Order: sequence, then structure tokens, then C-alpha cells
Amino acid sequence: MEPSEIAAARAAYNAYNAGGDPATANRNYRGEPCPAWDDLPQNVRDKWVAAMVPMQETLEGACRWRDDALREYRQTAPCPRGCRAGESATDGALCPVCQG
Repeated sequence: MEPSEIAAARAAYNAYNAGGDPATANRNYRGEPCPAWDDLPQNVRDKWVAAMVPMQETLEGACRWRDDALREYRQTAPCPRGCRAGESATDGALCPVCQG
């Protein structure tokens, strides 16, 4: 397991426990306190990691798609500030479209 996978699983576990009705936050279905991440048995932590891996892959794929689409848009879209894609903005500020 990668440290980033463990960190994502820990964050998901903590968010799951904190979510929902505030009266039942950090409580299991019996109303007992949920253990802290470090107090969970290793097999339970492993299951949280396994559950998060596909989610991380989906999010990373969506971010890659977004970045690719944004890069393509910036290369072809006319700049609202009048500069051409890849050229610096005339006033020296960073252009939000062409990043010039």
C-alpha cells in the first residue's frame, strides 16, 4: 500500500464518521464510539484502503481529462484579452486563457 492510499483511506474513514446527523457522529450503528483510525484492526484499515483505490483512480482520471481539455482549449480558443494563445498578455499580467 502506498502512503497516499493510506492517507486517502484515513481521510475517508474520518469523514464517514463525522458525517450525517451530528448526534450520531463518530458513533457506530449501536451508538458506540467508533475507534480512531490507528485503533482499527489492520484488516479493517486494509478494507478502507481497498475501497478508496478505485475512487482515487476515478478522481485522478477526471483530473487528467480536465487538464487535457483545458490545455486543448487554451491552445485553440481566442483570448478575451486580445493576445493570441501562447503569447504574453500586453499589460504583463498572466492571461487566464493563454497563460501568457
